[in-house]
Amino acid sequence: MADHYGFTPFPIERYDLSCGIALALSYSQEQIKKRDTKGTFCELKVLKAPNSDVFFSCEERFYLPNEVFFVPLQPLYRLLKVHKNKPLYELFLSVYAYLNQRAFIANYVQEDCFVAYAYEMLQDCISQDYEEIAERDHLLHLLKQAQQIGTILSKKIRNPCHLDFFQRRIDRFIPKNDLEAECLALSQAFYTLWQDFPNHSIYTHLHRAECYEQGEEELFEVEKYLSFVYEDQSDLFHTYLLDWLNGEYSQCSEIELPTIYKHFNSTTPLANFDFEQRFFPLLTELITLLNRI
Repeated sequence: MADHYGFTPFPIERYDLSCGIALALSYSQEQIKKRDTKGTFCELKVLKAPNSDVFFSCEERFYLPNEVFFVPLQPLYRLLKVHKNKPLYELFLSVYAYLNQRAFIANYVQEDCFVAYAYEMLQDCISQDYEEIAERDHLLHLLKQAQQIGTILSKKIRNPCHLDFFQRRIDRFIPKNDLEAECLALSQAFYTLWQDFPNHSIYTHLHRAECYEQGEEELFEVEKYLSFVYEDQSDLFHTYLLDWLNGEYSQCSEIELPTIYKHFNSTTPLANFDFEQRFFPLLTELITLLNRI
């Protein structure tokens, strides 16, 4: 463990076993915190294996740079409607396909998606409680439009062919301006991430069952802060949908974050956050870039 984190081991042999372990635990925890430049350290524990061997186990969490990650579909639909944008549309379609099919980001038109439930609740509230008829009808129209467009694009995003064509689309795409060059670079970064971590998703380092076993009944699961949405710029999104989601967040005692447990008792390779450290910055960049298209 000391080698892994880069500090001098505690001289545990100078003390009796129980005292030495307690002092080593305190010392090691302090040393790890000093070297925790990425802010992932959470807790260091002493565990006992079935064969009675005692070892250190370090829990690390990947704290996210944003509170929410909502990927809008509307920019993709705008590209779809303009024929000259077809190459860029297809390029981003492959990116969206990766996010949905491999990273397992849920779409708001999927029945098991939490944000789908949020849209339904929002529609019910507007239908029943909104007194201004013209504004109510306008908002309901926007929600209907979001559902229709989301359904159209969801079918396309789930098609595995867009993953098959991902590399080909990158190779053939010729950017016409600086914005398209950024789109190409970002698409290439997502493709490279997929190739480097073909079996990783947003769920790889989540331990939901353990959270519930520890009594975290009000857990703010990843689906509640990471999802596809129709758009993320309008008053409908900020004033209604995001406020409702924030209300849900305020009722939860714990947010579900990527977590790894490093058990220093064997030669088994230790888990890391290499995927998350690349995935979430790329996702943030994508959301920002989409709203410039």
